[in-house]
Amino acid sequence: MSADERKLHAYERQLRWALDALPEADRDSIVAELRSHVLDRLDAGDNLDAILAALGPPNDYARAFCESYEVAGRFHREKHHGCCKHWCVAGVAAPARLALF
Repeated sequence: MSADERKLHAYERQLRWALDALPEADRDSIVAELRSHVLDRLDAGDNLDAILAALGPPNDYARAFCESYEVAGRFHREKHHGCCKHWCVAGVAAPARLALF
């Protein structure tokens, strides 16, 4: 395993831990998507250290996903209690982080 592979694996592992509050399938999907984007950027000639620096620390990167799940959960609870039926907020924060790519 190369040094870059070890760095990417470590980032993915830390991200997975930071996403612990999310369902396992969602954690798997987020980590797989991140890996795909990172590998695409590497194929385009970008440096792994620069890519990871742009993402920020794994805990910060994960926070956007966790917050969007929290907002979506609140929306779901309110919707079933008759409030805010016309709002759709699921996934608002998470895609903004992926826009770095």
